[in-house]
Amino acid sequence: MTHKPFLDFSYKELARLQQLYQQAEAQAAEEAALLQEEIEKRKELERLQEELQQLLEAERRAKEEEEKARELQEQLLQAEKKRVEEMERLRLEKDQLLEDEMKMRENLEERHKEQEKLLEEVSIIVINASKLMLYLLIFVISPSSCLSSSTLLWLSTC
Repeated sequence: MTHKPFLDFSYKELARLQQLYQQAEAQAAEEAALLQEEIEKRKELERLQEELQQLLEAERRAKEEEEKARELQEQLLQAEKKRVEEMERLRLEKDQLLEDEMKMRENLEERHKEQEKLLEEVSIIVINASKLMLYLLIFVISPSSCLSSSTLLWLSTC
């Protein structure tokens, strides 16, 4: 019977050890759950970091594309400005050509009128010279006394 207190002690000790073991198991399970949660959080953090990197890369590419688009738009604006300037230059040149053509036409018309006037004057001179030649011819061929008054009248109307 001397062994009974030892057994009591052993049962108590065993119960206490079992309780400690259960507490240790519970604590280990809790720590394992916390560790698993930490692993999941790290994975989520890594995923978020990767997503952030992708977003930053997409933003960088978008900025590059925006800059290229801005440069292209500037080039297009410059080309349009040059085109408008060229069109204006051509319009002014065309206006000048039209103005020059109008002046030339006016000059030609004026010269034509002057030529017509000169032609008319020359015609009058030629007619008068013809009349004079006719008078001279008549006077040379026949004496002036031979001319009838009707012939003289006719000659004067010519």
